[in-house]
Amino acid sequence: MQEIILNLENNAIYKNTTFCEPNLGKRGLYHTLSSINDIPLACNFLAFLDGKKDILDIAEILNLQGYELKDLVQKLLEFKLLECVN
Repeated sequence: MQEIILNLENNAIYKNTTFCEPNLGKRGLYHTLSSINDIPLACNFLAFLDGKKDILDIAEILNLQGYELKDLVQKLLEFKLLECVN
């Protein structure tokens, strides 16, 4: 029940504010040392921000719970890399 409430509280529709991939390394959102198969969650999340899908839709695509993206959304909002549509 708690997970359902957390998912609903954190659900919103966002869109990406950059046209290309933003420099996530200087914002501390991208690993500087990574393997070929290690794509950070921020890159995957930003790829699905189209202004139509909500957090729950994107979390389902990424095989996560919506509330697990809360901290990432807050960081991206702080750096103005996304904006809320609704």
